[in-house]
Amino acid sequence: MFDRDRNAHRLGMELTRTGHPGLFECLEGGHPVDVPNAEEDPRLQSVQRVVMRMIDTHHLFLLPVMEEHRLVGAIMLEDPIQLTEAERVVMLIASVLAVRFGQVQEEEGNKEDSVPTSTTPSPSASRSARPQLRVIEGFLLRSNTDSSNPTNMPEPGLYPSVPIMVLEFSEAYSSNHDAARAMLDLVGELTDKIQSIAREHNLFSVQVAGNRFIFLGSCSQTLDSEGAANLADAAIGIREVCLMIISHMNTRLMFRIGIDVGAVLVAHLGKNRDVFNLWGEGLTMAGALAHNAPDGGQIQVSDRAYQILQGLFLFRLRGEFFLPGSGIANSYILAGKGDVGMVVKK
Repeated sequence: MFDRDRNAHRLGMELTRTGHPGLFECLEGGHPVDVPNAEEDPRLQSVQRVVMRMIDTHHLFLLPVMEEHRLVGAIMLEDPIQLTEAERVVMLIASVLAVRFGQVQEEEGNKEDSVPTSTTPSPSASRSARPQLRVIEGFLLRSNTDSSNPTNMPEPGLYPSVPIMVLEFSEAYSSNHDAARAMLDLVGELTDKIQSIAREHNLFSVQVAGNRFIFLGSCSQTLDSEGAANLADAAIGIREVCLMIISHMNTRLMFRIGIDVGAVLVAHLGKNRDVFNLWGEGLTMAGALAHNAPDGGQIQVSDRAYQILQGLFLFRLRGEFFLPGSGIANSYILAGKGDVGMVVKK
């Protein structure tokens, strides 16, 4: 991505067909699409919310990159200047990209065809070897049981660097029975999707507390960068699913997400010490970041989390963030995966 204000190239982001079906519908037509206000076009409203709103752009120009009548990529210009004069140059760039993207996809296809059968564990296999998760009372996800530790919970104590995320929904209570039922159905659908995404990304736990979901990427005494990356990946997936489901409903429900990597205290509560509870600076920071995230559907990240994730994801600096008791620090908006360019893969 090229940032005109800073005159610099930045990492890109990943947009999926599931999260943005209207975008792919536009691209597969094979023709340029010029939309003066993407917020008013049903096909591109999700793109405006997820990508364009963060920098307050509205005008969107899309140019599909075609290689022998096959869609291999796209060029997106936000609030373009002198579009008429620039269109020929953009067409030329698209022709060059068509050759490059087409070659990349062909090489990837050849690699997949030539990979021999091996007993060496794949990255996905190693991820699946992490503790499996299950549903128990008070949690949507929690580590599985084993014979040595019946609840497979971390030992009580201080954990200095835990990847933690808070998903907060705006209040949407209604005393009308029909409206309340519709809201419960919506929350149920969202919860099912959130739980699936958390399982897919091997998160340690997901706990529900009122209108908040609390996610742990991992819970160990040493910093787990993989757990932090899994948490950020899950945040992007959850944001897309929530935006997609909410956009099709007549509701004022909105959400915000905050992520931190910080210290928490872990305790086992209850008569049988089988209730896993945590509190502390990390949870307080993640909750505050979620509560004060700009607009709806944004992922606000602490400076500590940013330092760990900056090489893997695309961020935009939001500015200074004040947390009572801790002072002022920078916060960032997590925009997407840090993948250069946008390539359409079949």
